[in-house]
Amino acid sequence: PVVDDEGFVVCPECGERVNCGPAGINNFIKRHKPGVSQVCKTAKAKRDKKPRQDGSLSGWFTQRASLVPSTVAAPAPIPPGNTRPPLPPTSINRAAVPSASSNMPQSLLDQLREAIRNLPATVPEASDSDVLATFGSDPSQFVDATVPAVEIYEHLNPLFHAALGWNMSVEDTAQVLRRGQLGLDGLLRFITYFVTQRSVREQDFAAKIQQILDAINFLTPIAPPGIVSGPTTIPTATAVDDEIEFISHTPAPIVSRQCDGFIFPLKQNQTISDAYPIQMHDNGGLPWDFGTRHSCTGTRRPGHKNCGPCANLGNHNMLKGIINRSTDGVHENTNLVYQPMAALIGITRNKSVVIQSLRLGLLNNSRKLLTLSKSLSDHKRLVVAIGSGDVKRVDRVIAVCIKQKRGIRGMFDTYLRAAKGLWKTANTEEEDMFGLAMLKLAGVRVTEIAHRALGLPGVTTLRNRMITPPLTASPGAPKVEEIQKNIEVCFGGIVDALATKKVVHQIIMFDEIATEKRIRWDPRTNHFLGVCRQHAHRVGLEFNGERDLDALFDALAKKTGIDGKQDSLVHNAGEVTVAAVGIMSEDTRLYSARPILISGDCKRESAPEHARNVLTPVLDALANKKDLTRLRTICMASDGETRRGELNATGMVARPYGIISYVSGWSILSPTGHV
Repeated sequence: PVVDDEGFVVCPECGERVNCGPAGINNFIKRHKPGVSQVCKTAKAKRDKKPRQDGSLSGWFTQRASLVPSTVAAPAPIPPGNTRPPLPPTSINRAAVPSASSNMPQSLLDQLREAIRNLPATVPEASDSDVLATFGSDPSQFVDATVPAVEIYEHLNPLFHAALGWNMSVEDTAQVLRRGQLGLDGLLRFITYFVTQRSVREQDFAAKIQQILDAINFLTPIAPPGIVSGPTTIPTATAVDDEIEFISHTPAPIVSRQCDGFIFPLKQNQTISDAYPIQMHDNGGLPWDFGTRHSCTGTRRPGHKNCGPCANLGNHNMLKGIINRSTDGVHENTNLVYQPMAALIGITRNKSVVIQSLRLGLLNNSRKLLTLSKSLSDHKRLVVAIGSGDVKRVDRVIAVCIKQKRGIRGMFDTYLRAAKGLWKTANTEEEDMFGLAMLKLAGVRVTEIAHRALGLPGVTTLRNRMITPPLTASPGAPKVEEIQKNIEVCFGGIVDALATKKVVHQIIMFDEIATEKRIRWDPRTNHFLGVCRQHAHRVGLEFNGERDLDALFDALAKKTGIDGKQDSLVHNAGEVTVAAVGIMSEDTRLYSARPILISGDCKRESAPEHARNVLTPVLDALANKKDLTRLRTICMASDGETRRGELNATGMVARPYGIISYVSGWSILSPTGHV
């Protein structure tokens, strides 16, 4: 069944016109239930019930006898008067003269059959959704066999009315026409069945047949007057040739009148996927197809792009709602059936983003809770560790960790290392000063005991934190530059005091100190210490790698023949020569020995070598730094070492003193004892 323009459908079981409503054919099947519901069965029984003698208007009239065709040919029509003499018989083409039988009037069914055979190519093929598809089914199912012939058309009239309407215009009828068994061929077979098999008069279908013929003629292009559309034989008579003018003509092309369906209104930059809810065809039971065609005839109306049924589709309430939603927009909470494809894609994307955000949020929250639970466990472990009392100065440990911005795990790890003695806190300034005082007053051993017992800074730490710079020990033969640095270290803090006291004299003192015979490494100069100065030039003392250390020990162990004796190339220093400067002043702060030279000795050095390696560099360095010290050397003292005594006796005497000499304001007695 097909829904007409008014929303009605003819039930194939009972023949009643049923209103489908906005839901379309689905509503008809769901509510009317053809052949199943009691309403349909009652209507069908009423239709199939044999009427009484006077049940219809035609029962009051006698049946008219059928016409008997005449066997006598009709006389030829008499042509109007003409003064022109007839043409000779030989000048007329007999093939162009129609026969007498061709002039006989045809029946309506023959005319319809001929018109269907010559349908224009623009008429489309019929489908199941066309209005004429109803006539393509078995015609015997529409009217019961017990219904008399005179009443059959009364049963068929609603069916024709549903398909071709009442007083439908030629243009609208032309749009309904379709070719094929579901179109005009099926309609012809339908009418022929009732005329030939059920003895229905052909005149009963005359109005509908004529309506279809007029529509077919409307669709058939008509040649203009005076134009020959078929083969014509030209007369051969000369008289005719002089008076008849033949005009050649090319038929105009036939313009396609294919219906475009309902024109869906779209906004600017809007596509059909943005506006049309395709899913409603599956769930909503829309009475039109995807091409927005409903009962489409396939042929345009004159001056339009669509047929009448497709144009009237815009008045349908469901289509109006679709157009309004495409113009005003569809709310995101609306049922998805009413959403267009673009809106469905947008909703899906938004939901995907929301789901992804919620999933990531849940994952982040889970990770945060797990981290917090671990942190809480670490706090508990730290509290238990502090309560054990393994670290005495736990407040210092926590304070250092907080200052270094360590976390709870870092604090716990630091506490465990402190408990094992692998980590200690830095001492305060007060503790550093206390350790320095102990180092100066009590010595190294007592300071080390305090470091172990009380946690005070160690000896190395205290020495690194001392304000006074350390002296530079000479790894080999002393150099003037090394001695000058030591002079700057010793006199740097007392220059102002020397200027105030106006001290002008100094004494140079030399002495030896025994030391362990072993090699040491000085990180400040990156040199090896503990080698005798007189033989240090035989081996490299700068530490650049393991090979340098191996070469030094090889030189210490290697024995060579020197002066007929087996001896090493270099020797371990058994003593250290120390040179110091004594300032002649009554101030106890200034009156102290200030060392300026530290050099190893193996006691194999001669007097000239001792003078060259020790005495000369010391005197040169003091002379170079006289601008800093402003002191004059007046004496050089020693402990009686043989080499140095020989040098003092020979090298230090410049001239003999007189009987009386004034040195720093003091009187030196003459050998006779007189002043």
